[in-house]
Amino acid sequence: MDIAFITAKQKLLKADASGVSLHDHLSMTLSKIIAEDPQDALAMFEQISLAVKQQHVVPRKEYLPTMPEPAPASLVAKRDVLRAKPELPEDADFPNVVEENAFFEQAGHSLLRDESYLLRAAMAKLTAEKALKTIRFFGKILGTEADYYVLEGAYAEDPEAEEGAPAPDPKAVPQEESGSGCNKFKYWVCNELGEAWVELPAAQPAAIVASRAIKKHFTGKLDAPVVVHPPFPGSERDYLRAQIARILHSTYVAPGGMFSFDEDSDAEPKPIAPTEEWEAPAPEDMLDPAAWVHYYSTILKVGRVSKPPKEEEEEGEEAEEAEEADQLLNDLTSDPLILEGDDTPVPAWSVRKAGAGRYAVAFAVSNAWPGALAFASTKPSVKFANLYIGYGLENTGKSFTPLPMPEIASEPLDVAEEEDTPLDAENEVLKQLEEKRMVEEADAEEGGEDE
Repeated sequence: MDIAFITAKQKLLKADASGVSLHDHLSMTLSKIIAEDPQDALAMFEQISLAVKQQHVVPRKEYLPTMPEPAPASLVAKRDVLRAKPELPEDADFPNVVEENAFFEQAGHSLLRDESYLLRAAMAKLTAEKALKTIRFFGKILGTEADYYVLEGAYAEDPEAEEGAPAPDPKAVPQEESGSGCNKFKYWVCNELGEAWVELPAAQPAAIVASRAIKKHFTGKLDAPVVVHPPFPGSERDYLRAQIARILHSTYVAPGGMFSFDEDSDAEPKPIAPTEEWEAPAPEDMLDPAAWVHYYSTILKVGRVSKPPKEEEEEGEEAEEAEEADQLLNDLTSDPLILEGDDTPVPAWSVRKAGAGRYAVAFAVSNAWPGALAFASTKPSVKFANLYIGYGLENTGKSFTPLPMPEIASEPLDVAEEEDTPLDAENEVLKQLEEKRMVEEADAEEGGEDE
């Protein structure tokens, strides 16, 4: 009897991984019942027991926040070299990203300060290596496994095309030439500052069109497949390039009146140029979407800024094409509203101000592309810049609904069976064929004798 009692007591006192035994749990449960004195303790015993048990839940270690792994020693060494002596280019149009980042910091949407210094050095190195004439920090696109730092720039002289490049599909909409439309700039990306920059391919109209019908997070791997429906024509590098083009043409904005069409130019459409004798408005006067304008043209439904070249048409045939409105230099109030889940209209842009007095800064924040914003400051000098830090996904308002799969093909119709030919009719046909053959042979023998 004593041995059985000791064995039972040992089982009650055996603790689990959280350090609580059954004896402790029952004791605390009874103590809670006595202290709270519920009206129907028996009916509520399970709830009381569960409440006591939840007090002893120990979170699993894998769910606890952990410190990020330190960067590899090779990457740290490369960053130290960049920090040591960043040689800033003299000929190129090189922005002060550290100063711009300080402005964006006032909106609570920026890089870390150490990141901005390291980015400035990395941009200077790329500018020198590639002989760029312009460069700009486009932004940072967040991924599930790694992020993309994105630089935007243009070569002083376009490099020669690589040999062995695949020929374009003659049936597809041709891409725009380098230096125009969606391919006005080149783009370079890397996952960590200090790594080598990888140049993205040109934007393809088919990829831009397909990207509008899908929503997929980036992984941070350029060669990763984009497994979606409808199918996407390319890998993640093509998807990334398409989204960059859409973000740029939808969210790059400037203060209204700062730029205007160059009426003296013979080019069509008219290019834009800085307005002469333009007086910058005070930040308080820019707290209206109508005070900001789009700097780039709209991307058409075919995935290009300009219409594709027309094929030669036969006489009497005239192709009718619907004109699409161009947003170039249109104010932000012209952007379509975003309908939320309850059909509440939300403007595509929000404006706000940071600071006060003469050094206040005005911000335009995109609601259509969360993560895109621009600032404008007039003191101590007129400055404006654009930045994107986000997941590279458009806010379409309501819950995204992917396109349905194509309909399943129906069963083919049953083929009607033909009746068998009667034997007499079949013999009659064979007899006629045999007689015809014999006549032809006889005619052939007579012809040979006459010769």
